[in-house]
Amino acid sequence: MPLAGLVVNRVHRSAGAQLSAERSRVAAQALDDAGGHELASAVLQLHAERVAQSQREQRLQARFSGAHPTVPVTEVAALPGDVHDLDGLRAVGADLAGEQASVPA
Repeated sequence: MPLAGLVVNRVHRSAGAQLSAERSRVAAQALDDAGGHELASAVLQLHAERVAQSQREQRLQARFSGAHPTVPVTEVAALPGDVHDLDGLRAVGADLAGEQASVPA
């Protein structure tokens, strides 16, 4: 059966991707060394992990697209929780349609 398309689910995106994972880790380490900045350091570490995961996902998607260049690919962003109701399905549908979706609580 031919593959008509691929939906990549639970993609991790970062609005602050201009701050690389490495720079974020270095800044977090500097704050740790200075002391007294635990929250800021933790946020920088979390950002570094999110950017690194996003980059891994992009590499895997690029490998797939390279092997199957005629197969269309679309993404659905990772939501804060599991999709188990109509609100969650609407958010996924809006993301598939390229619309701005409200994230279900």
